[in-house]
Amino acid sequence: MIEPETLRIVGQTAGIGGLALGVFLLLVRDIIRKNIFPKLAREHAYALLRLIVILVWMMSLAGLGTWYLQSQTAPSKVSRSQDTQARTDYSATLCRADNAPQLGGANPIDDGLQIRALIKAEGESAVAGDVNRYISLFRQDAVIEEAGGFQKGCKAIEARDVALFASVSFLRIEDKVVDLKIDGNSATATTSHEEEFLQDSVRSARSQPIEKVISRTKWAFIKDGFTWRIRNAVFGLDGHRVPSFASDPP
Repeated sequence: MIEPETLRIVGQTAGIGGLALGVFLLLVRDIIRKNIFPKLAREHAYALLRLIVILVWMMSLAGLGTWYLQSQTAPSKVSRSQDTQARTDYSATLCRADNAPQLGGANPIDDGLQIRALIKAEGESAVAGDVNRYISLFRQDAVIEEAGGFQKGCKAIEARDVALFASVSFLRIEDKVVDLKIDGNSATATTSHEEEFLQDSVRSARSQPIEKVISRTKWAFIKDGFTWRIRNAVFGLDGHRVPSFASDPP
């Protein structure tokens, strides 16, 4: 008798091909247990055994073929599904998904490279005064904390950037990563921060003082799909100004 539990285990382990082979082998086992061979002529017994061996061999090949086809098609379907879901989640969590830059250089899968590129892009966007690019680096629920208060969400960050870039012209921003910890889809970092800027209120002066600030920044990041974005940034920690120096007006 064919045991249902045996078939269940074979089906779960080896799939459709293994289930078919298991059913056939159990049928052959039951036939052999009938002990009919002593009742058959020698040529009939030989023909039956040969048929059983051939059929087992054919069923084995069929099972292997089925397993191979499943192993080739299933991963690609799963991969496409995961990629589609990741892209959907990715666009839904960004402030400006249509303007989000691709980060990480030649190897965007490398988490450390992508986070460092994200920090660098934040500084470059501020120097360029590019509000759209700047806020595209943040998640929708991102928070910026600094001496003047904190801003939460895309609209608040955008309003902060419009006001900041209208009053200050950043000449140079440099962040050096001194600590980076990655834990799955979240990460934190601390950077030493240097920035040089001009106050737009003194742009008309013959000699414009360039101001320099040195501080620390703490970051928190979230990975959406395959892309890292800023979740939290705390600017101006332990900040101090360096004596300004003159610059000729452009």
